Order: sequence, then C-alpha cells, then structure tokens
Amino acid sequence: MRRLRRLALLSALLVGAAAGAAPKKTPPPPPTPKPVPAPVLVARTAAEAVAQLDSLYKTLEYAAVIPLAEQVLARSDLSSDQRLEAYRLQGSARAIVEDPVDAERPFRLLLRARPDYEMPGDTPPKILAVFRKVQSEEKALASQLKGVERSRLIAGLRLTGEPPSEAQGGRPVRFAYRVRDTAGVVEAVKVQYRRVGQRSFSSLALERSDDGEWRGFIPGEFTADEKGFGLEYFTETSDREGLLLVSGTEKQPLVITVLPGQVPVQAFKPVPRAVFFTSLALTGAIGVATGVMGFLYNQEQASFDRRVAMGGENGAMLALQIERGQSYAVATNVLLVSSAIAIAATLILLPLTRLFEA
Repeated sequence: MRRLRRLALLSALLVGAAAGAAPKKTPPPPPTPKPVPAPVLVARTAAEAVAQLDSLYKTLEYAAVIPLAEQVLARSDLSSDQRLEAYRLQGSARAIVEDPVDAERPFRLLLRARPDYEMPGDTPPKILAVFRKVQSEEKALASQLKGVERSRLIAGLRLTGEPPSEAQGGRPVRFAYRVRDTAGVVEAVKVQYRRVGQRSFSSLALERSDDGEWRGFIPGEFTADEKGFGLEYFTETSDREGLLLVSGTEKQPLVITVLPGQVPVQAFKPVPRAVFFTSLALTGAIGVATGVMGFLYNQEQASFDRRVAMGGENGAMLALQIERGQSYAVATNVLLVSSAIAIAATLILLPLTRLFEA
C-alpha cells in the first residue's frame, strides 16, 4: 500500500517537471493598424479651404482637422479673419484629441494677431479652458511689455526749470519748465499745489509757448499772507495714457517758502489793451484823412490861382471852385483838431495800459 502511494507521488512529480520544462507558447502579435491617409486639401480658394476645415470640425473629425489646418495656414491668400478662423479650429481640435499644451500655440498666435479676440458662445468648456489660460498669459505678457516700453519712454524725458525756493507773498509764483522730449509724447504739464496743512491740491495747467516752454503762475491772491507759509507742489507731465515724468509726489511734495506780503494796492484799474490799440488806430485813421483833405485843398487852391492868372474865366465857375475849396479847408481844420485830440487821448492811455502784461 505504501509502495503504491510512493509510486503515485513520484509519477505526479515527474509530470509536473515535464510540464514546467515545456516551452511556453507566445500569443500572436496584434494586427498592425493600417495608416489613416492624411486629408488632402481640395479647395481652390482660401474661402473654400476654411469652409472644408470647418466642415471637418463640425462633423467631429478632429484628427483630420489638425494636419489640414497646417495646409490651410500655409496658404498665402488667406485674409486676416480667415487665418484667425484656421487658428481657432486647429487649437480647438488639438484641445480635444491631443494634450491641451499642444493647443496653446494656435491660440497664442490667434491672440497675438487680435488681442481682443473672443471664442464663440457655444465653445465647449474643455476648449474654452485652454483658450482662457492662454488669453490670461498673453494679457499678462502684453502688460509687462507695455510697462517696460513706458519705463523706457519715461527714462528718456528730462524736466528742467524748477521755481525758486523762496517767493514773496502777494506776488505771483511763476513756473517755467522745459521738457526734453525727443519722442514728442508729452501733451500736458500740470503743477499740483497747496498750502502746508491743506488736505487737497489745486491744479495749475501750464501752457506751452511758441518756443517750447511750459509756463503758468499761481496768482498773488493765493500767496498773500501776513505771516507767510509753506507752498507745497509737485509737477506732472502726461500723455493721453496717463502720467509720465514727475517732479515731487503727493506724498513727498517740493516746498517753496512764501514770505509775508499782501497784493499791492493799485491806484487805478489798468485800461484794457484793446482800448489803447483802438485809440491808436483811430488816431492813425484821422491823420490819414487830414492829409487827404489838406492835399485836396492845396490842389483846389492851385487850380483857382491858375485860372485867375489866365483870366477870362466864368465868374460862376470861379465862385463854385471857391466854395469847394472852403469846404476842403473847413474839413481839414476839423480833422486837424480831431487828430490832435486823438493823439492826446492815446498818449494819456499809454501809461494806463499794461501793454506787456503776461
């Protein structure tokens, strides 16, 4: 009995060893997939090419859209809108069938061509997420580049002409700046000012003169004070986009010491310059008229003398000529008196007029 058991165990061991030693059968390799032929662009015009690309996208043939988009973008007859559409379709297809990172390049090229581009309202969330990521990065990059360019622009500006550190109260405080602006971008220069202790600043817009200097003044009524005070100010240059070069700041303004003083009392109100020049023009006109009348009188007198010397003239004609000559004489005398009055009035107005007032 024991012998039979030993024989059975030995037989089982021999069978197992034989099975382990037998070579394993290798499963047959899977069939090699047949390569999918790349889509061929059959369109003749750019519009047909974009339409073919759009048709493949709408029928969900995203794998075919990607290589076909490369062919479409290689065309030289695409309009800017057609090129943007090709970028959109290529990026959208890549976002669906490839790694989202691969979709970033078409979207990036799209946004660099048109920074304000927006995807259609029915864009799937997966595509839109990739687009928004690229859009955010491009906006940040554009902002950085703009900041660098603006810093370079400001670095090229120079502001010269600071006012004196001390001023007399009751007298205007004048500002006159020159801006070295080779790019010609500065459009405005303003002085923000206040008395020490005041909360808000007032703004003084300077005017540019013909020689390129920016000028303006704070009136004497503002600087008048019995005790004097500190005048805080800072100067700003700007263009249409905002501030450029500044001198001083709101938190760290420059200071002018205003000494005690009041606005000088004027004995009279200055005559407007228009009144003086009108008087001057009227004086000139009267003078010209006086000269004309005097010339006519002299001509008439000479003609009368010639006729009398020759004799034989009609008495009525001579009487008429005498009357005409007397009219010229009276007009000349009246104009002479008027001219004298006009000259006197102009001379009186001269010291009362501020001809060169700023």
